[in-house]
Amino acid sequence: MKTTPSENEQESLLYRLYQSLPLGVVFLDSRGKVLSVNRQFRRYFPYFAEGPYGLPLCRAIQCRRGFGGPEVCGSCTLRRGVRRIAEDGVPMKMAKWSCRCRKAVRWFQISGVPVGDSGEKYAALFFTEITDRVRAENALRKRMKLDLATGALNRDGFVQTFESLLRGGRGKRFTLCMTDLDDFKEINDRYGHPTGDQVLRTFAKVARKNIRAGDAIGRYGGDEFLFLFQDAAPRQAAEVIRRIQKELLESCRGIVPIPVTFSAGMMLWSGEGQPGLRWKDCVKAADRLLYRAKQKGKNRIVTL
Repeated sequence: MKTTPSENEQESLLYRLYQSLPLGVVFLDSRGKVLSVNRQFRRYFPYFAEGPYGLPLCRAIQCRRGFGGPEVCGSCTLRRGVRRIAEDGVPMKMAKWSCRCRKAVRWFQISGVPVGDSGEKYAALFFTEITDRVRAENALRKRMKLDLATGALNRDGFVQTFESLLRGGRGKRFTLCMTDLDDFKEINDRYGHPTGDQVLRTFAKVARKNIRAGDAIGRYGGDEFLFLFQDAAPRQAAEVIRRIQKELLESCRGIVPIPVTFSAGMMLWSGEGQPGLRWKDCVKAADRLLYRAKQKGKNRIVTL
């Protein structure tokens, strides 16, 4: 009586299991072209009736950043991850990735491993769509007025705080400061977005530790943060920013091997002679000062 499956039966079973996996799987050659996909991947990206075989990954998933343009998108972190898997044998740690596919932004949790066969190098990627979860988190974040990634106020929460202060009228003053991490794109590109997120969290933690109870910090977007220093002149606010710069540099030594610094631009609003001033006007003024700080070099502060 037969007790073990034959080699052909084993291969057939493994193939059926591969096709039935609840996550999308794609196998790519060393050039990032599709060799094989399972059914869940086809459900995620049903753009080719005969399948995406032989196509570059960006075209197979109809990514707007790569589709219709060069075969290899130089700015695509996913493409770089595939190259590292196939060429260097470095697995891709699980990361959140967004793709603008067919006008809609979709989010996926993606990981990858190297695969070798007969001396050839390949990459296997695993996709799980998390678009609904990300949208729910964004809606919750907006309601909470907090940026869940860093613990700082989100943009809406900071703007509401700012507008409330502006409506306070005469006799009040504040310093608005806009900051931007120096060479943050290099950190993301060289060490990965999870490391970049850790740097952002460290920045926010150090900032919250150093500002006063009545001050505020908000994430304006990406690696840009805004500070509100109430009843403080730029000179006083600059002292706080310098402390944050120094502590951030020390706190990030164990995260990335390069110095982590940031530049800042800050302006004073006194409530005198500026009726009807809008928060956008103040942010634009601080942004111009930040731009001047960047022009002068890294780890700089420019005040007005």
